[in-house]
Amino acid sequence: MRQKSSSFTRFALFATVTGWTCIFGGSAGQALQYQRVPLNSPPAVLVLLRGPIIKGDYNRFVDFLRAMPATDRITALALDSPGGNLVEAETMAEAITRLDASIFVGKGNECSSACFLLFAAGSRRIVGSDALIRVHSVSENGEETIGSMAVTTAMARNLGGLGVPPAIIGKLVQTPPGRATWLTPSDLASMSVTVLDEASSAPSRSYASPSVNAPTQYYGSPSLTPPNQPASSRAYEQGLADRRAWEWWFGGLAGAFKDGAEYWAGERSNPQPGYCYGPAGQKLGDWTEGCLAAKRVLSPSDIRRKAEPEYRAGWRGYRG
Repeated sequence: MRQKSSSFTRFALFATVTGWTCIFGGSAGQALQYQRVPLNSPPAVLVLLRGPIIKGDYNRFVDFLRAMPATDRITALALDSPGGNLVEAETMAEAITRLDASIFVGKGNECSSACFLLFAAGSRRIVGSDALIRVHSVSENGEETIGSMAVTTAMARNLGGLGVPPAIIGKLVQTPPGRATWLTPSDLASMSVTVLDEASSAPSRSYASPSVNAPTQYYGSPSLTPPNQPASSRAYEQGLADRRAWEWWFGGLAGAFKDGAEYWAGERSNPQPGYCYGPAGQKLGDWTEGCLAAKRVLSPSDIRRKAEPEYRAGWRGYRG
């Protein structure tokens, strides 16, 4: 089994305690459907997961796996899902990391919203030539709130632990609820995704991970602790991890969007911070969008930074 960050468990607990039940899109009318598909090289099998992710799907997923023949060797999970319940998706993603199985999104299928956690958890990621992978930030009943912003930050931290590049995490954080950003071929390349050729169903290109990929250990990694720092509290570790999540996100920006984000980062601690708009509330294009995106990203951390000394110490203790 591959070992992944313990932030999975912490995030699931946080999301459950704060009452997050269906904060990504997806119908509550039906659950994921599971199907065992034998491959032409027994005992290898593929497991197909299709439909929205709803409450209880993690337990149904585990029960389905336990009911499979003991001789089966799961080599891949095939996804076709619009997303759904984030808590269920997060716990399913943890189970997928333990399976050490590949993830496949076939031609004409999609993996959106909360499904992206499952996609990122695969040991290898494969997509059909016209498969659709999309991301966006978290909402609470369709609205963006302070709580949903905090969950978006926690989700970004988890995705960093799964090796998702900062640029893709940035797209997720920047895209407000109600909208979606489709990952481009270059985005997929940055995740070492194999794209199958439309005609032959064979890999058309092989991608190597760029240097910007996140390390496999992220949440509270010892490498983030400054020299001579004593044993840290959980709040300190979270402050340190959230600061690094910000640095990863900010490092993937460019142009006027980055300038706007940088402006807000410098203004947010002032007693009367500036605005993300021009005279008379005029939007300033990418500069305003970057400023607003940075405000969404930093707001949950700013609340804790002002209220919790140990969290603030962790935030300030980051050494890039």
